[in-house]
Amino acid sequence: MDTTRRPSRAWYVVSAGLLLAAVVVLLVGVLRLFSALISYEVDPVAATADVTIGDRPLAVWSASEDPTVSCSAESSAGEESLRGTTVTQTFTKGSTTWRKLGSVRGAPGSAFTLECSNATGTPPMVGVSDEPRVLQQARAVLLWTLGGGVLAVVGIAVGLTALLRRRARPHGAQ
Repeated sequence: MDTTRRPSRAWYVVSAGLLLAAVVVLLVGVLRLFSALISYEVDPVAATADVTIGDRPLAVWSASEDPTVSCSAESSAGEESLRGTTVTQTFTKGSTTWRKLGSVRGAPGSAFTLECSNATGTPPMVGVSDEPRVLQQARAVLLWTLGGGVLAVVGIAVGLTALLRRRARPHGAQ
């Protein structure tokens, strides 16, 4: 009497379903990342401009290759709020490459006067945007990747288990 049960086709269907789900999860993660990168915009402003903080700090960018471009941001109360960046961040959209100069921080809705200059005395091309959420995007991609990876491993394990059980010889058979 054969006491070993061979796996049904359901094992293979479950394995294929898990692998398909893994591919979908990985694709969604990658598409969300590309969507966030593609939709990111820097709004050009005059070298001296009034800016308002939104829900996030305001990133200040320069489209000039001139390393002497510097900016300051002052509130109506005279508070300086521009913090420089220690990490070089660049962003290219079309033919324009933006270099991050720093961030203006304050309460949502607070207004600042942004003043930018350079060593040549000509007004530099500057822009502002919401502070990029680099760490949050990286964390989201990591979670989507881990989720897809776990689904893929489980799908492969189920498929291999089904294959190994199908090929196993019943005990006592020669």
